[in-house]
Amino acid sequence: MLQSGIGALAARMGKVALGAGVLLWIAWFFFPAASAFAGNASPITYTFWGLLGIDYGGPGTMLGGAVHPGLLSLLGLIAIAAPFAAPFIRAAWSKYLNAAPLVYFGIAFLAITVDKNKAFQVVTAMGIPNPFSWNWLILFILGITALILAKGALKKPAV
Repeated sequence: MLQSGIGALAARMGKVALGAGVLLWIAWFFFPAASAFAGNASPITYTFWGLLGIDYGGPGTMLGGAVHPGLLSLLGLIAIAAPFAAPFIRAAWSKYLNAAPLVYFGIAFLAITVDKNKAFQVVTAMGIPNPFSWNWLILFILGITALILAKGALKKPAV
């Protein structure tokens, strides 16, 4: 039953788009997208999902490793689920749901970068190097998979 459901989803979405969507979900929740070094301890790693749930009120809160998903995380969950719902919605605008992960990824990356820079502004002003670093390979994977899914927004609607 599961195999026929996945086959039906692959037939509607396309095998490449389905594979990109699954890889997007895996990279979003399981691969470390960034890390922060807290002194001499081992680095604290964050998935992209985790980065969305950090309170950037100060460097101490981020280096504490506490992640509390909120509204931004919920919107991200909806955005990365939208391409899976798009083939089942019978409306002309539904094809644009395929672009939701790309739009959300861009906005979230910008928001995280701005918040992270504000949080570590005091630390870098004192001459201490910024302890935060991106994992560019994972961000590249997220961006490429989101672009592959966004390509579905350019398709002509089926008659």
